Amino acid sequence: MKKKKFLFTGLGLLIALSGIFLAAFNHSQEEKDLTPSETITTVHELAKDGNIEGTKEYMDDDILKVFETGTYWGGTYPEFILEYAGKTKFVSPIEKSLVISGESAAIDVMITYTDQSKETKKYVLVKENGIWKIAN
Repeated sequence: MKKKKFLFTGLGLLIALSGIFLAAFNHSQEEKDLTPSETITTVHELAKDGNIEGTKEYMDDDILKVFETGTYWGGTYPEFILEYAGKTKFVSPIEKSLVISGESAAIDVMITYTDQSKETKKYVLVKENGIWKIAN
């Protein structure tokens, strides 16, 4: 009886660990398969959730380096993301404006701010290690 209990416990643990591994693998694959539009909306959602580290996964390495030196925006990356999250309400990539050329892409994005004003900005993305990243 003890052997059966041990066997079932071990089997249950193996199934649980397999499920965790598959979930992590699928999440990793989903990140790599994001389109430029999905990358922009994902960064927006992560910023609104206060997930600063998560947003870094979708920022071009050069952008992050510029923040480290303080030559862009005049503040830290976390301050920039928190300010962005506080000012923006929605982002809506305009699919018909999407242009992909090899490992780079450009797309216009309609940004709705918390004061209800709107503005269209062009986002430039580059593909690094199979992941679209914001480069501007």
